Amino acid sequence: RTITVIDQQLLDITFTLDGAVGGNSTRDIRVTVGTTPTIVQVSFIGKIGTATGVILPTAATQGCITVKDVHHSIARSGTPIASGARYTLAVALVQGDSNDDNVVDIVDFASFVAARGTVVPTNHPANFNADVAVNNADLSFISVNFFQIGESCSGLTTGHPLARIS
Repeated sequence: RTITVIDQQLLDITFTLDGAVGGNSTRDIRVTVGTTPTIVQVSFIGKIGTATGVILPTAATQGCITVKDVHHSIARSGTPIASGARYTLAVALVQGDSNDDNVVDIVDFASFVAARGTVVPTNHPANFNADVAVNNADLSFISVNFFQIGESCSGLTTGHPLARIS
């Protein structure tokens, strides 16, 4: 019998999507530790999704981590908690960012308008509630979170929401 010791730690993340999400979807979630991003595909049943065994660099304690749904949310940051031999993190993702610029603004609204009234996959960037259509239910995510900016571990926010395009 061989035992292999790997110089890494594991993180289990529970995600909750904001707003009224009724459909199931698979979403690309960017998990950033330090300056190293990793894309993890997460299956959501309604509002809840989990990623298990996300690899972290070995450290005495784990610091801040940011997570972001690449096509739907702004970034949220958090510090994982040691839980036995693994770390855990629970994050609520604020949706409305369909173009991955980490702000909810007029550009996201334009993406919604371009897709409004169409049948789309559950993970389409303008389909925030994970049903099969882009409609006013999806607009609610943009309107409620308009001008929101994603978090960072440094405390500095990047990006500037646009109110209009000329």
